[in-house]
Parts: sequence; structure tokens; C-alpha cells
Amino acid sequence: MKKIILLIFICTSVSIAQPYFNRITTGIIATDVGSYSMSAWGDYNNDGFQDLAVVPWNDGCWSCRSPILVYVNNGNGTFGRGNNTLIDVNLSCNGVTWGDYTNDGKLDLYITRYFSNVNFLFRNDSTEFTRIVTGNIVTDQNSSTGCSWGDYNKDGWLDMFVSNGQNQNNCLYKNNGNGTFTKITTGAIVTDGGESRSCQWGDYDNDGWPDLFVVNYQSQKCFLYKNNGNGTFTKITNVAPVQYIGWGAGCSWADYDNDGWLDLLVTYNNDNNRLYHNERNGTFTLTSLAPSQEFGYSYYPAWGDINNDGYIDLFVPKRSGSFNALYINNNGASFTKVNNDIVALGGGASDAGSLADFNNDGKLDLFVANGSTSNPINNYFYQNITSNSNKYIVIKLKGCTLNKSAIGTKVTVVAGGKRMLRYVQGGNGSQSMLWQHFGLGTASIIDSILINWTIGITKILTNVAVNQFLTVTECPTGILNSELPVKFELKQNYPNPFNPVTQIAYSLSKTGFVTLKVYDINGKFVKNIVNENQSYGTYKFDFDGSGLSSGIYIYELKTADFYETKKMIILK
Repeated sequence: MKKIILLIFICTSVSIAQPYFNRITTGIIATDVGSYSMSAWGDYNNDGFQDLAVVPWNDGCWSCRSPILVYVNNGNGTFGRGNNTLIDVNLSCNGVTWGDYTNDGKLDLYITRYFSNVNFLFRNDSTEFTRIVTGNIVTDQNSSTGCSWGDYNKDGWLDMFVSNGQNQNNCLYKNNGNGTFTKITTGAIVTDGGESRSCQWGDYDNDGWPDLFVVNYQSQKCFLYKNNGNGTFTKITNVAPVQYIGWGAGCSWADYDNDGWLDLLVTYNNDNNRLYHNERNGTFTLTSLAPSQEFGYSYYPAWGDINNDGYIDLFVPKRSGSFNALYINNNGASFTKVNNDIVALGGGASDAGSLADFNNDGKLDLFVANGSTSNPINNYFYQNITSNSNKYIVIKLKGCTLNKSAIGTKVTVVAGGKRMLRYVQGGNGSQSMLWQHFGLGTASIIDSILINWTIGITKILTNVAVNQFLTVTECPTGILNSELPVKFELKQNYPNPFNPVTQIAYSLSKTGFVTLKVYDINGKFVKNIVNENQSYGTYKFDFDGSGLSSGIYIYELKTADFYETKKMIILK
């Protein structure tokens, strides 16, 4: 359980030479009082503004009960009460995350609970939320903390991983694509027991398959599971993040140095946090950067580019008499801990921070959930007031028929000499917004945006304007001619040889289910580019060979009436 000495630090007036945030003190989102734990941002009503779900705390207190809060963004800087189905529930919870598990274009909500309670799944039915009450995903009685949506088998349907405490096994629920889930019962990923806390999916080895990190508490090692791409996982035991024994609390994947590989932050109680650099060969190195030197009772962190300079910054919430911590990233080489901003002058009861641009001004704002065993308090809501001329882009991703919330998609933005990576996260127990925010520094144009959708399609945009909210859909935009082709045809990719992107075109003379797959020269599967029903016509799709070795690869087009393969060459 959490060791708590409750001290609350509130600063109402402070002189700051370079302010980042201003604390909002009016409105229900800032004045509601309770004992809260985690929060999740998501546009659940699809009106173009970020809404917020906040759940009460119960890890160390069975009797601590507060209402689940859903704040609907009014679009004018204020928030109202959300759906009564949720806010009328008065109980104790732990984690919360949004994800469209039904693929109907509306975000659904999952909430975890401790002390051998059942977890909650709320389906978004547009006008109200419906609580799902059947199936293991909501009937298993566990002591759950973290929760993370992720499409681990890349079938286009979001699955759910739940981390459990009190020496219970963790849980993986496979989405059956019909509104139900199957509980996975074999493999270390669900047979490892412990005092697990936060969890998060992330493709740390850049093979296109989501891997999983699980944080463990009470002097236990953490877990790392490599996705084998066939529905199974390999437990990794020989890398730095899983060899340290401590009281782990939170975790978050992020590419802090813009090298195109996800790094890992693990927070600890009564110990230093640990920031691990991804060495791009399956291993990690513990850094000596400022976040690794932070001591205290740290919990669920949040990454985001606070000052829009092109490098992601870090917020770490604290409990037990500690101030919350804000780190500004110095070009990926170091971090500066901010001590005089109002964000860093609160804390002592903070469990999680989550970031979103609530007023659509291109700057990330911050919500901090505060919980305690006594003397319920306000949560913290901070507006980003950073003043500079840096540019930004916010990318709203929409899956086509599958994975509508685009969780697990990789987005790379190239601008101003920087190459910035984001991985769309399904939460770690708390959740920042699903829209992908990029600071662009002083760049006047975005050279390119590369989107690697989870089912294998790659989309490339070039010469994109800065300072905008851009919606990108996975649905094919490569239809060249809607007239009926006279025959099926798979064309030679162009350019060929290529590095790293090429285009593959083909024609369909009949509507049907189409797969376009890539294999290496030995026949090993590499990637799905197309896996869906398509109408007759001529199509073209981009294939990104980043992360692949030079050599010959095979691409295969298959329908019920046609089969053909061709060779292409990656030359680096």
C-alpha cells in the first residue's frame, strides 16, 4: 500500500521570470472537492474539444469514496457535468482510460478498482454511457491499478491489459470484434503474479508490434514482454529496466531525444526515478539525466512538449510531502528541473498528471488528480501560458473501419531539422489526449508527416502548414480511378531500389477482401499493408522500410480471384 504523510502545498502568488502555467481556480473542474487518483482526456462527444474523466482513489483506503467525474468541455474555456450514468456512481476506483473498443467512432471508458472489486467498462452510446456487466473483463474480482488499451494482435480491435496487485495475476482481454472479450489464460504475460501498478504498450524494438511494460511495487522487479507477432509474448529478463528491485509506481514510453526509438521512464516511491535510453538494439541504458536523479514518492508521469520547441518535456506527480516536478527538455541532451513555476509548487497528494490542449490554442495544458485518506482537496488544473513564437501541429487520427481511435499508431513529423516520433497511447492507468501534439520550434513548414497505421498502411503527407489542427483518416485516399479495370494487376513498386519509402500500386476488377503483405527473401512475414474489403478500382499505398535491413523483399497481393508477388529492393 502507499505510504502517505499528507502535506499540501498551495501557492497563490509567485514571481516567475519565465512562466509555463497558470493555475485555474474557478469552475467545477477546479473547485470540486474529493479524493481522486487518475484522469483521462478524450473527446468522447466528438465536438472537437477535449473532455475529461477523473476517478476516485482507493489504493490505500477502502472507505475513501467519491463520485466518478466526467467533465464535458463547453468549448469556451469552461466545463460542465458530463453523463449522469457515470457521475452518479459514488465509489472508489484506481485507473481510467478511453478507447473505442467497438469501432463505432465513439470513445468508450474503462475504469479499474482495487481490493478485489470488479472493474468497469462503459460503452459510449452517443447520448449516454451503458455499463457492460457481462464477461471476464468486468466480472473478474481483482485488485486492479493500471489499464492500457492496445491492439496486441493487430486485428484492428482494441484489447485491454490490466495490472493487478496483492499477488494476483495480471490480465489480458482479447477483443472478439463483437462487443465481447476473451480472457487470455496462458503465457507469462498473464501468469506472472505480483504487486503490479502501472502498465503501458509501446513498440520499443520498432518491429511494428506493441510490446508491454509493467511496473511492480513492494521491492519487486518490473516486467517487460516482447510481442512475438503471433499472439504470444516473450518475457525479457536481461535488460536494465527489469533488473532493478524497488517500489515501482508509474511508467511511460516516449522518444525524449528524437532518435526514432521509444525510451522509458519508471517512477518509484522513496527512491530515485529511472529514465532509460533505448539503445536501438533491444537494450536500455540508465541515464544520469535529471529525471533519473529525482527522489521521492513519484507516481504516474506525463510527457508532452510544453514549450513547443520540438522536444518533449516531463511532469512527475508526487505524494508524501513532495513537490510535483516539471522538467524542460534541452534538445534531447539534458533536462532542466523547473522550481519556480506554479506547477512545481504544489503536490503532496498527487497521483497522476495528464496533458491535453483543452482550449485548442496549440499549447498543452495539465490536469493533476489529488487523493488522500482524509481531508479531501481540490484537483489542480493548469493552463499553459508559455509565451514564445514556436509553432505547433495537432494531428487527429481516425482509423477507417478498424481501430477507429488509432491507438498504437506511430506518427513521425519532420520539420525544422528535427524528426519527432509519437506513439498513440492507450493509457497507463492515467491518459493524456489521443490527439498527437507536436511542437515545431521556429519551423515555417512541415517537411513531411509519416503515419504508420497499426494494420500496416503507411500514409505520407508533405509540405504541411504549421499552426493547425489536422484530421487524418486511415481510409484509402490512393484510389486513382474508380472506373472498372479490365483485369487484376499488381504493379512494380516505385522507386525501386528505395530508402526508406516506396509506393505499391494495383488494380482490382472485382470487389472483395484484399491483402497486401510484405515478406523478406526467406519468406518471413514483415508487414500488412492492406487487410480489408475494397471496391474495384486502382489503388496505391506507401510502404515504409524504416528499421529493415538492406536486401530483397517480396510483396504479395491476394484476393479470392487473384494472387501475385513481386520483388523490391531496400538499399541503404
